[in-house]
Amino acid sequence: MDTSREQVIVAEILDKSGRVHERLRLTRFPVSIGRGYGNDLILDDDFVSAEHARIELDETGQAVLTDLNSYNGSFLLPQLEKIRRLPLGSDSLVRLGHTLLRLRTPECVVPKARHDSLGVNRASRWLAGSFGALITLGMVFALMLIESYQSSTQVIQPEQLLLHALPVVLSIPVWASLWALASRTFAHHAYYMAHVTIASLGVIGFYLLDVGSAYLAFGLSTSASADLLFEFAGGVVAAAMLYGHLRFATLLRPRSVATTAVLVSTSLLGLSLFTTHVNSLEYSDEIPYPGELKPLMFKLSKSRTPVEFTRDTKEITDLLESGALD
Repeated sequence: MDTSREQVIVAEILDKSGRVHERLRLTRFPVSIGRGYGNDLILDDDFVSAEHARIELDETGQAVLTDLNSYNGSFLLPQLEKIRRLPLGSDSLVRLGHTLLRLRTPECVVPKARHDSLGVNRASRWLAGSFGALITLGMVFALMLIESYQSSTQVIQPEQLLLHALPVVLSIPVWASLWALASRTFAHHAYYMAHVTIASLGVIGFYLLDVGSAYLAFGLSTSASADLLFEFAGGVVAAAMLYGHLRFATLLRPRSVATTAVLVSTSLLGLSLFTTHVNSLEYSDEIPYPGELKPLMFKLSKSRTPVEFTRDTKEITDLLESGALD
């Protein structure tokens, strides 16, 4: 019985991270492996001998890998056990030189197919669509116009409003292009519109947080608490934004993407809080004052009249002059 035509071995050449670099289907034996050009399986590895190993069938028809007295030897992983002759199972991993070679038979059971949330998730499909990108980018443009108008204390012309809004709006497509390049490299698809939508939503989130913290500081007269709340809420927005970009730019599992996004945003938040703390240690004789006026209806805390402010200032001055605060 000719078993050489019945046995099938799939040889997978892995990179250093364990990902399959090349996959070959072996159906005729013996199969010679080495760096020399006369081999059936040629390995581009300076640590592999010209004739390094051979896969052949024994008398029972089982595939066996035999080392051909190679210079650096052959090893079974993960034990890193040096081998001369190895009967191959359904999933055998060997190291020839610096090359990882995984040898599998058709009986090897592959894992269950991963759930493709990008394909079945309605939100993901909306993010990847042109409509969502245009809507969110238009919202950013409108908010930047409003921001420019409200922050100006002088009469401003329409072209000046556009000039103030365009840098932020134009930076979004550039930012999305960088993520699209990463997506094309690692996920084999650019998903450009998805990255435009995610970046636009991030800008909108930070803008709303900035406005909300400003009104909170005005309404409750707690600028420090409002700034701290903005820092933490901004970290959440940054984590969500990074999660969205990485979901489209990589093939990692959602849990791994979420962990990465949280760790990176937490690191940035810690750096921001540390910088704020260091800056607060520096003495400043300037009184912080908001540059924008807010409607009085949003003022929730009790305000001091000029008479009360002058009286309190005089009391503190008298205490300082008397030395009571030393």
